[in-house]
Amino acid sequence: MILAALVIGILTAYFFNVRLGVYAAAGSATLLLIAFFVPRYAVPAYAILILGVSGLFLIGPRLERHKKNKAKVDWVRKYAARFWRKL
Repeated sequence: MILAALVIGILTAYFFNVRLGVYAAAGSATLLLIAFFVPRYAVPAYAILILGVSGLFLIGPRLERHKKNKAKVDWVRKYAARFWRKL
């Protein structure tokens, strides 16, 4: 559940910027927690996440990324790789 939220956040950060990636990760984590504790809302929550991720996959590559955003994402990638190597 948390892994799915992180993947959504990273994907959003890659296509847009880091701030929106953090918002997307927090929003998807909240949505997944609601789906976990209230099973009645699980199917609509998963449907919303699937639609959002598929929209990112379809629209994201067509967007023109700015150099600032790419530099921020590269910075996050570098420090995430350092953190991963330390584990």
